[in-house]
Amino acid sequence: MLKTIRLRDRTPVTLRLMHPDDAPLLLDMHHRLSEASLYFRYLRYRLPTLEQLAKLTQMTPDAGMGIVATLETPAEIIIGHAYYVIEADDRTTAEPAVLVEDQFQGRGLGRGLLDALSHIAWEQGIEVFNALVHPSNEQLLGVVRRSGLPFQSKYAYGMREVHVRLDPSQRQ
Repeated sequence: MLKTIRLRDRTPVTLRLMHPDDAPLLLDMHHRLSEASLYFRYLRYRLPTLEQLAKLTQMTPDAGMGIVATLETPAEIIIGHAYYVIEADDRTTAEPAVLVEDQFQGRGLGRGLLDALSHIAWEQGIEVFNALVHPSNEQLLGVVRRSGLPFQSKYAYGMREVHVRLDPSQRQ
């Protein structure tokens, strides 16, 4: 376990490293997502397959890392996840992804995931997250703004290209 955080409504959520057994739980979470959440995450309406999610959960540290947010109910459920994939041509840069189940959006979970993920990445030698974000995805852009990390954003190819510097000493 990385840590337990409390959402704005005081709900406790556990953040932990992603592992291969999480693939079915991630698929269950994807089936609970709205079309809009899937569209903003994948830049088109798309449900990943169990095989695709299994591949994601089996990433080696030299390729990237992932974390999940879980609720302790009678059976553990995943309500959010975040991961990054290290760019092959620049090992100090990675592409992140953050996804939060609809009913938990706007409660601080996205920021908690991004914060934990950026700390893990920094410890692994990642200095910058680069992401393409749908220009209408104000929730994710708000998470980046509230992260305290310095970032730049510009329009490119009809999307927002976001560059986030991960140096913890630069947090605002």
